[in-house]
Amino acid sequence: PAAPRRFVAAVGDMVKHAVVNLGRSLAAGLAHGLRAPLSPPTAADGPAALVKYHKARLDRLAANFAFSADVALLLGGRLKFEEMFMGRLADALGAIFLGYATLHHLQRNATVLAASDPGLALVADHALLRLEKEAHDALLHAADNVPPLPARLHALAGSLIRTALRPLAFLGAPDAAPSDQLTKRVAALLTTNESQYANTFLLPAVYASQGVRHLIIQALPVCLEADALAANLRKQKRQPTADERALLDRAEILRDQIVQVASSEKLGWLENSDPDYVRPALKQTQDWLAQLSHTDGLLASAPAADRHQASAN
Repeated sequence: PAAPRRFVAAVGDMVKHAVVNLGRSLAAGLAHGLRAPLSPPTAADGPAALVKYHKARLDRLAANFAFSADVALLLGGRLKFEEMFMGRLADALGAIFLGYATLHHLQRNATVLAASDPGLALVADHALLRLEKEAHDALLHAADNVPPLPARLHALAGSLIRTALRPLAFLGAPDAAPSDQLTKRVAALLTTNESQYANTFLLPAVYASQGVRHLIIQALPVCLEADALAANLRKQKRQPTADERALLDRAEILRDQIVQVASSEKLGWLENSDPDYVRPALKQTQDWLAQLSHTDGLLASAPAADRHQASAN
């Protein structure tokens, strides 16, 4: 007797969860829509203003996702077979998760790195704007592509998700990509000789060996100088001198060293310790090729009538 009561209570909690997140989505959407005429904060306003602004947008998107996930449960067991719809929800969840991670890094390091890392707020603002747009667009695509349900309930479900996501249409919606000006500033911060941002803050966090990081740091100024030289050569319509050609060749060599893929003839302990060991997949392929070659040889030596009969079989 207790099982039905627990089931009804769980369904009630799920409905309550959906209603609460719908309310949160609508309230946040209306608030952001009313503030839409105001200019959003930028890196120049300081990390605190950015954290407050982007946290409100991520909280709104998290409520949007939670409500969308609740609505998706109307599909029942079909949900796991609707890969494209689930993929869009997964894209939204991933972007929201990365957004909170970026926000946490900005909030945790804003005070410590305020003087030594002046570009932190700039890079974080650019990353958060992109992630928020990715999450918004993924949820909007999910609303437009709810799988068919009886009595056209999918149309109602899509409308509810879209209303929760954009209660005032485009007003206040987190769908704006970073501006070209902001993108240029971030690109200049990461890819110019005047800035040491990539060397100091970006590369140490790259998951690569110390040798690879050192090679990238060594190659960055050379490649930038070579790119500027190549642009000038095209503009001046002339051939490079011997020294200029040496610079271009050195940059090309460094690029090739960085992007090359490591390859190994043998993998794992068994292959390296036993010279006669062959991986099962390779052995099976060799057996198949040998069997195919043997069959082709038999067919080639058989009379024409027999070959025709074998082909028909």
